[in-house]
Amino acid sequence: MHGGGASGIGATRPGSPVDVTSSVTPTTVVPSISVGTKKFYRTRHVAGLAIHNPDTITHAGDIQSYNGTTATVIGHFEILVNETFFWRRDDPNITLAQGESIRVLLDVGSVSTGVTVTPDFGDDA
Repeated sequence: MHGGGASGIGATRPGSPVDVTSSVTPTTVVPSISVGTKKFYRTRHVAGLAIHNPDTITHAGDIQSYNGTTATVIGHFEILVNETFFWRRDDPNITLAQGESIRVLLDVGSVSTGVTVTPDFGDDA
């Protein structure tokens, strides 16, 4: 599933960039909310992801929702050298409850530099 929307749609704000360099272990790009967090912040709304490829090769990978036990693929990307891909689900936001996170796993292949992923949070992030 390829997303197509642009980052920054509506009232959103960027998160911190995360480098993803593994085709073996998924990298968490949006961490889970801890159980002890105040009730108001028990969900996190992710509007999308900006995925930049500064590497010298094309990269592809999966975007996963992870609940601490099960990983579910919620998107896939293929990005050319020195391009940025804006991934957004068909839903307005991805809502993460406590203990849920978003991870990225690159497809098997040579990984030198990898990609940089910046989450785009909705109003209630």
